[in-house]
Amino acid sequence: MPNLAIVPGANTINATSTINPAASPEGLELLNLYTSGAGASVNIVGTSTSTAVESLSLAFGALNIGSQIPGLETKLLAGATLAVLDTTLVNGIAQTVVTINNPFVPPMSILSIDSTITYSGATVGTVVSTFDQPIVILGTAQGSLTAGLALNTNPADLVTLIRAQAVKNGMSTDAFDGLLSLQSGGNPPSSLFENFNVGDFVIKAMSGLVVDITLTTTVKVGDYLVTLPYTQTGVPTATDQTILKLIPIVGTPIAQLLVEGSVLAFDSIVINSPADAGFATDLTGAITNTGPLDAQIAFPNPVSVSYGGKAIGSMMMPTLNAVANQ
Repeated sequence: MPNLAIVPGANTINATSTINPAASPEGLELLNLYTSGAGASVNIVGTSTSTAVESLSLAFGALNIGSQIPGLETKLLAGATLAVLDTTLVNGIAQTVVTINNPFVPPMSILSIDSTITYSGATVGTVVSTFDQPIVILGTAQGSLTAGLALNTNPADLVTLIRAQAVKNGMSTDAFDGLLSLQSGGNPPSSLFENFNVGDFVIKAMSGLVVDITLTTTVKVGDYLVTLPYTQTGVPTATDQTILKLIPIVGTPIAQLLVEGSVLAFDSIVINSPADAGFATDLTGAITNTGPLDAQIAFPNPVSVSYGGKAIGSMMMPTLNAVANQ
């Protein structure tokens, strides 16, 4: 407060201060509260060295003024996107693009990030990256970073996420719940699945996804380097058609259960063109007990044929159209 002048009565004073957040845990907490938008209560406390005027040193030493530092109105994280890659089911890594606001006047360089993304308290994934080339965002501007996201591919957690989002979006979950009940021996009626498309259901359910992000990031604001803890709730996260690549994680156990419960039987086998090396056949049969859904059953590999426990050949099977509960 240079050239401080006060008059009798209330005085409005403009003061300038500097802070080194990295110097203490309290400084980091103050910076975190500021950047998260929460703001913080602070006390301006005087000391015996607050003024060089000896007659005022006692008064300034007793100074203790409460004040409020408002939080940033602009959130650091403007939003994110989630894309499931062709390799995600193999290595668990999806891709995220995060849009970031730089609320500071100097450029902000992001050197590293260690974050956890959650939905209603459950972990969706983590992003841990150190950037060889720092992500630079100009002062008071917006930029983005692209990083790998270690996705939580636990089937139960994915089901919980999809179903919770469907409820949030006002969708009926009856058919989805019916599908899931098959794993526990349920026998939902086929009418439950009329006009139900699981792909459409997942895409609509995952629209409007909002997540919470807790992170620690090392950034350089101008020439000032700091490792900053930061938490932001309600980060809008867009998904696209690639989210359908997660369906096998949930759907494969159900499909396997239906396949194991189905019965493939042949009513007649007619041998055609017998020869020393083999013969062709005409088969008449059916596959039954395929469950409460219409299904298309494909056989990408030849089916082995055995008799008396010994393999006698193989045959290619056409794609079969199964009717629910038949």
